[in-house]
Amino acid sequence: MSRTGLASRIKINLTTTVQGSIFDQVHPNCLTFSDAGRLFVGDSRGQIHVWDVALRHGNLIAENHFRIVHKELDGDQINAITVHPEHLNQLIVHSRDNCIRLLEYESSRGPKVKQRFFGSRCKDMPCLSTSSPDGQFIVSGSEDGKPRIWDTSLEQGYNTRQYECKLLDLVSDCAWNPRYNMFATSGFGQNFPVLVYVY
Repeated sequence: MSRTGLASRIKINLTTTVQGSIFDQVHPNCLTFSDAGRLFVGDSRGQIHVWDVALRHGNLIAENHFRIVHKELDGDQINAITVHPEHLNQLIVHSRDNCIRLLEYESSRGPKVKQRFFGSRCKDMPCLSTSSPDGQFIVSGSEDGKPRIWDTSLEQGYNTRQYECKLLDLVSDCAWNPRYNMFATSGFGQNFPVLVYVY
């Protein structure tokens, strides 16, 4: 781990250790923080690196590094990671094998896939996904230009015909409004639209 300071800002390079680079021959693809300050970094080979990151007495501390490895993710790039809003030991992991998984990572038997959500086409492009603030729904982009929505309690996709917008290419990103039952999508198409839906 190397550390530098620039103009009263502190920076830590988490990828460099005394043993060398953590991301040897791979690259980080996505990252997210939990509310508790835990940093999750998904890489191009299907592994998730985790650090506890905090400020202590003006010093930036990153510690307790570990990896989340699961055979279903092995070799597939991870496009997006969302910390489940209701269960902090669970992650919603979107990888490039056309599957979004609800992954429990702090269990006595190692990481465990609790649910799988199929329907989003995501093989060649970085389509992203996210959850509603209560964790009941997942919304995702897709390479076929159609957003996807699932009810996590049923592990079932919704018919999204009413949300289709005839994009020429993929729906690349999506976000859920934390205050309203509303989500937005963006993608490739005429004038590169950003569309907001009330659900």
